[in-house]
Amino acid sequence: MLLSDNNLDQPDWGQEKPAVAGDMTIEEVPGLGEEFSKYFGAIDKKVEEILSCGEKLNISGKVLNLNDPSNMRSSGNYLYHPNFIGVGIDGQNPEFFTGTYLTKMVSRTNTIEEVWRAAPAKSGSGNPEK
Repeated sequence: MLLSDNNLDQPDWGQEKPAVAGDMTIEEVPGLGEEFSKYFGAIDKKVEEILSCGEKLNISGKVLNLNDPSNMRSSGNYLYHPNFIGVGIDGQNPEFFTGTYLTKMVSRTNTIEEVWRAAPAKSGSGNPEK
């Protein structure tokens, strides 16, 4: 959409090789930097809301072994899970939690350091929780 909005042609992927890292900078596509800022700012805001209004769960030390990678987003050291998580101990069936969660992981592992559950949406807010 940004290419089209800026009168830039879509590459013919059948004839051209896909771009590799370093071929194009964010500044070369007008508006792309602003779109990234809006997108990541929205994720950061959701994380801040959960940390300020959510419920901290006592399941640290367990392993995050189920998530929705297509919808999971990161913000700093936190992972935002809008739909569900599955946590457990290696070798055992995971416990499944539906709803919106925020996890903080032990560095470079799948071990959970902190878990927060988002506060339920207020009725009539027009923004129902998934």
